[in-house]
Amino acid sequence: MSGFEAEPIAPLKYTAALPLGTVARAAYEQLRDDLLMRLRAAMPVDGVLLALHGAMVAEGYLDCEGDILQRVRALVGRACPIVSALDMHGNLSEAMLDAADALVAFDQNPHLDTFERGVEAANIMHRMVGGGLRTARALARPRLLLSALTTWTEKPPLSAVYERAKEMEQDARVVNVGVMGGFAYADTPFSGMCVTVPTDGDGAVAQRLANELCDVAWAYRDSARHAGVGIDEWNARASCWRAQQRRTGAAARSRMCNCSRRSRGRRRCSRSRAPFRSTSKRLVMRR
Repeated sequence: MSGFEAEPIAPLKYTAALPLGTVARAAYEQLRDDLLMRLRAAMPVDGVLLALHGAMVAEGYLDCEGDILQRVRALVGRACPIVSALDMHGNLSEAMLDAADALVAFDQNPHLDTFERGVEAANIMHRMVGGGLRTARALARPRLLLSALTTWTEKPPLSAVYERAKEMEQDARVVNVGVMGGFAYADTPFSGMCVTVPTDGDGAVAQRLANELCDVAWAYRDSARHAGVGIDEWNARASCWRAQQRRTGAAARSRMCNCSRRSRGRRRCSRSRAPFRSTSKRLVMRR
């Protein structure tokens, strides 16, 4: 990120939560409005760099990221660059693509490249602010709704798509290739896998490459079917396990940690070397 050292940066807002259900409307609007208030106070700005997830849904908002990006765009104007990093499990909407100049998705699941993708997003921003880069974006959607169990990036269908995407990124006209596995469990009109390609001003190239990656994903569509274990098989395994427990009896149970059943007094847990003192109501660890 050479060149950013001298640039003044105005922090906006950072929040995080575990993946759960729909966000309460009041909570989302408070967080969003606080971010926008901080941006308004920092203006004028040369660019806005965000780190969003991509699949947030709140009461009354099926597309929280699209809502945020559109409101940021309304504040800073069309000439100000907006770049955002995204989780590749996000669901891209046309509103997101329209408001942002570039959307940089994680390339790995598990997400081991979050820092690298953040640096990539910052470098794109630097090219836009200082180098005159102006992107043309394209979005394409294969007809695939992937479960979380089929979005591992080291196996098809996504591995084949990422392999071709990395080849495309060697083209000097290509700014970035974002492959979104999507979040199938969000009930939105735009849930599912998609591909976004921003190029250095060439919209036709962007659309052609995005369509090609969709074709690659579709060619591997059979790999998107997760072959789980059926109910009959699980019942058979459970019956086998119960029979084994009955046969082994006390020998099998002795492998379980049953320290809480012992009489009070100081001793060591069979699963840990940490001494503890037991009472009739709880176990108290001693340092």
